[in-house]
Order: sequence, then structure tokens, then C-alpha cells
Amino acid sequence: MDSVSFAIPDGRALELELPPRLESWNKRDDPDQIALREFVSHVRERIDPVIDRTGGLLAFRLDVGLPNIIDPLWERDLDNYLFPIARGLPERVVSVWGTKGRSPRSTVRLEAAVPATTSGWQEFRVPRSSGNERLWKAAVQEAVQAATELPEGPVALQLALTVGPDRSWPAMWKPSIDGLDRLLGRTYPGKDWNPLDGRIVRLGLHRAVDAEFKHDVSMVVQARLADKSWPELRWLTSLDPSARRAFREQHRAKQRRRVERSTAPPARSHPHERRALRSSGRDLESANVEEFRDDDDGYRAWVAVNPGGYVTDIQRSLNPSDARMHRAACRTVSGNPSRGTSTGPYIKVCAVDLLELDTWAIANVGAPIIRCGICQPISVSDRSQS
Repeated sequence: MDSVSFAIPDGRALELELPPRLESWNKRDDPDQIALREFVSHVRERIDPVIDRTGGLLAFRLDVGLPNIIDPLWERDLDNYLFPIARGLPERVVSVWGTKGRSPRSTVRLEAAVPATTSGWQEFRVPRSSGNERLWKAAVQEAVQAATELPEGPVALQLALTVGPDRSWPAMWKPSIDGLDRLLGRTYPGKDWNPLDGRIVRLGLHRAVDAEFKHDVSMVVQARLADKSWPELRWLTSLDPSARRAFREQHRAKQRRRVERSTAPPARSHPHERRALRSSGRDLESANVEEFRDDDDGYRAWVAVNPGGYVTDIQRSLNPSDARMHRAACRTVSGNPSRGTSTGPYIKVCAVDLLELDTWAIANVGAPIIRCGICQPISVSDRSQS
């Protein structure tokens, strides 16, 4: 059976009362997992009546509204929002769509799946190959080897997969996207399987089943620059020219910093590392982390300069039992502290790049710190798999 693409649902939008949640790899009783299950149940409450009264093949759509502190072209990968919902949907849901943008509203749609033809999209075919993750990613990468990298900015992507009847098709999404670095651009120069997929603002995923495939997979990839008239880009097109230029430069600066840090040699004698060694007796293992102990003024100054950064709130002993990682702008770690001090019994470890804090945590605590359920920094699993 040939792969089939379906149109994005554009019927009645059902508003969500709970904010969308990213896939979580934490333990089942972790607060993030509990909140994720509550969100998925909420989505099903919205769409199940539509499923019951609509016959035939179905298409689902999730529109993710993000707060203004989030850069929608940098993080919050759409497949990580769709995956926990899709894995529980009925088999006749053969098309799953997601969009993201700054908005106070998040919505879902579900309607009959309508086959669609597309124009203006680059198209690549991945021939039938083994579904083994390593072999599949290599097959996808080879299929787009001659692709011209999409220009800078928000993009749209569709993956039309043909799978065997026993294959979990959502499990193929991440390795499929991982192989598209030639098309989407690379996060780190010279490093495979790390595409710039944060800039996907519209993602369509389609399934066809072929009994002969068993565990094999084939795929049609379609990609294009996002259309400025799409509603998920209203937040960007509504910015005045100077604000739009400032946003783009901030976005570019994030990528420059990431590339510079990935290629820079270890800076073992960095002053922040020396301060951490003196205070904790541990190796910080990161050259761009600030640690604040008994220094509320210094911490507040850092947050003022780096409102888009990240903060780990942890006991002075570095006991991670109740530690949390936050966005610097999160209300729980900014403003007047409930404990009377921000850097007393609980210290603040800060970095502009989330990956720096994960490196620090792994070196000093042994594992990444649990993410705050309010501001929801992207999880280390999302980074490592995106």
C-alpha cells in the first residue's frame, strides 16, 4: 500500500482547559507523569464523543498555545506533545497533526480523514527498510542526502509512513525526524541525528498499513517553509519590524552559543568551577554555570540579565530529593522568596543553556533535576531525543 497524506483538520476547535504536556520519561508516580496522564485524559474527554459519532478514518489535530516567554522555534518539539496522545488513539485515527505558537489558547480537533495532495512542498521517498532504529535513521538520512536545507525560520513537515499491522507507528516518529538533519539543519556541526526540529511549527503524521511489511517501514517526507498566513504564526507576524528583528537575533544567538559550546575545549579552570569546587568539594563539569550561595543580590542580577535562562533550586548539601529546575522567569524562583532568602538553605545554580544545567546535575547529583511543573522547562529526554 502506498503512503497517503491527509489534510489538516480545520473544523470546529475544542478549547482545552489544561495546558498541553510534553512526553515524560520520569517514573510513573512523578508529578510530571501524573500531570501528563491528566492532560491526556482531558483530551480524550474532548474528542471521544466526536470519535463515537464519526465513522471511517479519522484525523486529529492539537494546537499548542505557548506562553510569551517561550521561543516556539527553539524548543517544545511537536512530536513530544503528540506522542502521549497518539499512542492511545483508536486504530482508525490515521492522521495526527500538531501546531505550536504563542497563544493563551490550546485546542484540539477531530474529524473525518480526507486524503490530500500537496504542492509547494519538497518531497523525498524513503524506500522499504528495516524498522530497526539505527538502520531506519540511516535510511532516512540517505533519502534526504541531496536535499537543500530549508532556509532559516519556521517550517512545516509531513511524514507519511507505511508500516506493518503490528508496528507501533508513533514509535517511528522520533527516529524518522532524527534522520532529517540534512533537510532541517544540524543542531551541532558534524554530529548526526540532531536536527533543528524545534523550528517545526506544523507537523503532520500519517499512517498506512501493509500486511506484507511486518516490521519494515517506508515513508514519504514532505517539507516546506511555514506560510506566514497560518494561525500558528500570528504571534510572529503581529510583531512590529524592530521586535521581529530582535526576536530573530535572540534566536540566532542561542544557536551560536550552542555551537560554540559544543566545539569549545573543556574549560576546567573557569572561575565559576573553582568557586563551586571550593564550596561543595565537587567538580562542576560545566564552564558556563553560575552558582549563588548567600548571594541574593547576585542571583537577582543574573535573572535580570538572563530572563530566558534556567535555574536549579537545590539544597545546599546538593540533596536532589526536592530540587527542581525552573525557567528564570518562573514565579516560583523570581520575585520575593517565600523562605526569606533565595540563596540560603536552598542555593541557585543558573545557566543560559539548559544543557549546561543538565551537565552540572549529572556530574554533581548523578541525574538531571526534575523539571518544574509550572514553567515546564523542556526535559532532558526531549533534548537527547530531539
